[in-house]
Amino acid sequence: MRSRLLTALMRRPWRAVAREAAGALRAGSRGRRGLASALPRVPAALRARRRVSPTTEAALARLHGQDETAPRTADLEESS
Repeated sequence: MRSRLLTALMRRPWRAVAREAAGALRAGSRGRRGLASALPRVPAALRARRRVSPTTEAALARLHGQDETAPRTADLEESS
């Protein structure tokens, strides 16, 4: 849980980070422990923050079912 949160913080848009944090809170005690253990590492994660490209983010959003308007994988391959 901690790694997933920190990776989102370093690579994903803020909306996705908020979804991950909310999901951790909803996951019960395990999720809350993961969130708590991630907190001390947040400053370093923010310093290392490098967002993924818009194309990669669209593919990630589609993979996770977060954005139905994201281009399909075939569309992404054609635009490369």
